[in-house]
Amino acid sequence: MLTFDVLLLLNTIFLMILLLLLVFSRPRYALYGFIVFLPVYLFSLVVLYNFGVSKEVIRVLQFAKDAVVLSALFSVSIRVLLRGKIALPVYLDWAIFVLIALHVLYLLLPGYQPFSARIVAFRANVFFFLCYFLGRAVPLSLRSRQVTIILLIILGVATGLGAIFEKVFLDPLWLLRLGYTRFILDFYGSANVHDPNALPWTFWTEAAQYRRASAFFANPLDLAASTPITGAAIFASFLCCRRFHKPGLFIALCLLIIGLLLSFSRMATTTLPIVLFVIAIALGFRYKAFLIIVAAAMLLVINLVFFENTLVGRIIIRTLTFENSSSVTHVRDWNEGVRAILEHPLGLGLATSGQIAARYGSRVGAENQYVIVGVETGWIGLSCYMLLIVLAAWICWQFTRKAKDNIDRIFGSISIGAIIGFAFLGISTQIGTFLFPTYVGWWIIGVVMSLYINKSTMTIEA
Repeated sequence: MLTFDVLLLLNTIFLMILLLLLVFSRPRYALYGFIVFLPVYLFSLVVLYNFGVSKEVIRVLQFAKDAVVLSALFSVSIRVLLRGKIALPVYLDWAIFVLIALHVLYLLLPGYQPFSARIVAFRANVFFFLCYFLGRAVPLSLRSRQVTIILLIILGVATGLGAIFEKVFLDPLWLLRLGYTRFILDFYGSANVHDPNALPWTFWTEAAQYRRASAFFANPLDLAASTPITGAAIFASFLCCRRFHKPGLFIALCLLIIGLLLSFSRMATTTLPIVLFVIAIALGFRYKAFLIIVAAAMLLVINLVFFENTLVGRIIIRTLTFENSSSVTHVRDWNEGVRAILEHPLGLGLATSGQIAARYGSRVGAENQYVIVGVETGWIGLSCYMLLIVLAAWICWQFTRKAKDNIDRIFGSISIGAIIGFAFLGISTQIGTFLFPTYVGWWIIGVVMSLYINKSTMTIEA
């Protein structure tokens, strides 16, 4: 006799098959789904697990996002092969190809960590680049790009409202009562959870004096990592839209900024003004770019002068003077990682650095995407990664500057936000651990690259 858990597992697998068939027939739906569901992905799994859904069903659902990518990529590959028209890769494609091939080599070669750990590290480091190739192979129509922009704006508003609602109405430990910590311990180990009766350290700042807001994201840093993309969508729409839409978009941007500030992510708070400044320059609004810099500088001065003894003022001062424990940890890990790169120019192998290595009990350096790539794959891998960041940034900038249609200008601005987010957030975190920005951001960059080079040979019906 079938038990409830077995029936639920079978139904989950059946629904996944239907989902994959849908994505197979309409690859663009995968992008829409990522925008809508990836921000709430982990939160949804926590809720299901808390209500008694078995580990087997949860693991099937964990694989769903990767299965969607593979299904869409398989669909695209078949269509391209049937048409017999394959465009030659361009320079950014080759840089990503080399980085993926290098990771495949390090995956197969014997290493310090077990094969299972290397697979997890491989997925965290390069799997999201498959979304870039989906964007390259499935250029979105103008209508599809417009839908993508609208979804990102809605997500930005929901992020701000969710963070405000959490801080005003919910207890700081509401996630603990929902079973978040138990879920992390059961499925991810105890890399950042040392007390089963407490939330992970990423939810707190300044020696646990302040509970960061996470809204419906996996954690506060995940919320903050989404803002370069959603903020770019809102701000570029504000600059390019008609006058009667501007008040609503201005309110949306304010809500997003409030949500970001409540997450207390210092690097993301630094990154968003840079994103807005670059977008304003790219779209030809130099005076608004100047106003952004002035406003950010004034906000910093006001906090330092008038709120020196408050939590915000203390965090700013201790960050600038490297007295903050998080800043000290970053510098220590960076120093350790750089020494490892210099001593092992060919790398130590996958899963030897970053959060994945910490999950398996040993790591060399961390808290920096560049250091992690360098430690694991050596100078070759680090050079490829830095090269593809520069190439992607250049293409996104050129596309946005030359775009004539407002939808394309906004879409190009979103790609600028994504690549700046990868470049700057990578200084203090492992980018691959953030699902929404990596999957959605690289997909959009792929679309922009395809539109920029105007290669019709790979264009298929999305």
